[in-house]
Amino acid sequence: MTGFRLAPRYDADTLQAELAGYRSLLDVLRREQDALRRADADALPVLAAAKQREVQALNGFALARVQALAAAGLAATRLAAEALLIESGAEPHRVSAAWTELEALVGEAQRINAQNGVLIDVQQSYFSRALAALSGAAGHTPVYGADGRPQFGLGSRALAAI
Repeated sequence: MTGFRLAPRYDADTLQAELAGYRSLLDVLRREQDALRRADADALPVLAAAKQREVQALNGFALARVQALAAAGLAATRLAAEALLIESGAEPHRVSAAWTELEALVGEAQRINAQNGVLIDVQQSYFSRALAALSGAAGHTPVYGADGRPQFGLGSRALAAI
């Protein structure tokens, strides 16, 4: 059948799965933060891949919620989502508590992710300075790229010999 689509599912179980997804993302973010603090470069690619998987799954939950709300003619707001869940038979106090927890988990994930970004910037700066020091000790003069960051390994050559 062409054009046939099932309405997206958004119920209390979906909300609980989204909460579990954010808890899992927080675990990955905390492990990433630990690896960054320990400068464990080997752990970072594995954690980045795990973080990407978690974020993709969470995007799927958010899309399902938005689509279900749109199908019901509702705006994509917390109030509308709560109303949809309550209308489907969920207990109002549990829906409200779950949404409060969801908002707290989202805020915590954003906070830790921002902290991890700062740690990455600090480490990148540290490694750039260390590389500049090593390059200078080896007699190489750094060349700066268009973004103002040193470019290493280019060496120097005479453009023309007379």
